[in-house]
Amino acid sequence: MRDLEIEAWTGPIVEPKISSSYLIEHGYAVPVDIELVQVQTRELCREIKRLELSEERSGQHYMRIRKAVAECEERNKAIAKLVTQVPKPVLVLTSLVKHANTLGELVRKVYDPSKIAVVTGVVKGEVRKKIFDDVRSGKIDILVATTLADEGLDLPPLRSLVLTLGGKSRTRTLQRIGRLVRPFQGKDKAVVFDLCDDVPFFGSQCKERLELYRT
Repeated sequence: MRDLEIEAWTGPIVEPKISSSYLIEHGYAVPVDIELVQVQTRELCREIKRLELSEERSGQHYMRIRKAVAECEERNKAIAKLVTQVPKPVLVLTSLVKHANTLGELVRKVYDPSKIAVVTGVVKGEVRKKIFDDVRSGKIDILVATTLADEGLDLPPLRSLVLTLGGKSRTRTLQRIGRLVRPFQGKDKAVVFDLCDDVPFFGSQCKERLELYRT
């Protein structure tokens, strides 16, 4: 409770002036394009239609919707196809371990399996480190991971990010985009592919992320 005394000795608080534009202009970050991928999830997932009939809007209802979205086979196949087409290396993020493993299996069916890795909380530290080193060295093109990769992951070669279950947290969204902005030789920009689903909860969450992107 000695705020005034501290200010008397040091002066008023200085507002930070560093913006993303400043970091890009001075070579500390690369610009990031945001591409919203509209997914017709209602048409792809029968279970969604059944769940939509409920007027419930509780946390448990959201969890059931999220589970149905994550386990929608046609949606996951579309994600696997998208992942093979985006600039490499690419980080594919989901909040569910089962979903990460499912996506990893699907991508291995349509892309060189030796160039793909899945990292979740059950992967041991030394194995995880080896995978990250392989991404940095160019041995891994596609890295599928859970939220453990949201922050603190230093992989400058990354050129793409695919958000498969976006969520609405502004902080977490910015942390995820932060995985892409590190400069790297030959990397002039990066791209985020954000999946937007036309289902309860997910549609409104996408709108919130869009507002963040606009700022």
